[in-house]
Amino acid sequence: MVELAIMVIDLTGSHSRIVHRSRPEDDPRQRRPNISGAQDLLDWKPRTMLKDGLVRPSRTLMSCSPTRKLRAQLITEPSA
Repeated sequence: MVELAIMVIDLTGSHSRIVHRSRPEDDPRQRRPNISGAQDLLDWKPRTMLKDGLVRPSRTLMSCSPTRKLRAQLITEPSA
């Protein structure tokens, strides 16, 4: 999960810090969604790599704020 947080910070150019806190008692230790139903029923499989899937939403969100518009323009499309 830390790797994902770092990737988001890098993609957005954020100055955010990663803060580690105790996990609530009812929080699952690991999240691994089971997509086998979608794969079987819909003949579907994921085709987008994680970084590629983060770039477009981060651009959209950052472009909503005029002060972040320039930063959004600096995010480059991942190479295919």
